[in-house]
Amino acid sequence: MSISSLQAGTAASRIMAPTPDRGRDSNFHDLTKSVRTGDLEGAQEAYKNILKNAPEAASWPQGTAFAKLGVALTKGDIDQAKTIMVDALRDARDARAVRNPEPVPPTQPTLAGSSVGSTLNLTA
Repeated sequence: MSISSLQAGTAASRIMAPTPDRGRDSNFHDLTKSVRTGDLEGAQEAYKNILKNAPEAASWPQGTAFAKLGVALTKGDIDQAKTIMVDALRDARDARAVRNPEPVPPTQPTLAGSSVGSTLNLTA
């Protein structure tokens, strides 16, 4: 085996190695999928993994959608968990829409007439 193939293999393993962010993303994906499909045990496990793998400074204030989701899952109420998740996703989508409104195309000035000294009409 040549040195270049060893280096390529090492680089590939670094790219494919799980990172904390990939693990968190996977846990959130698992949580969303489990709640959506009604898999209570899967949702509970994914929620526990999110808590276990959270950054050290992470906090889960009471009253947040994530905290409410945990309460619903602890009680075994997958229907309530679905409602909480749908509402939270809708709120996040709406908040993004407010922060990033649809761009409005710029208006183009139009010239009334075609001779020198024509009036410039600007429309808003």
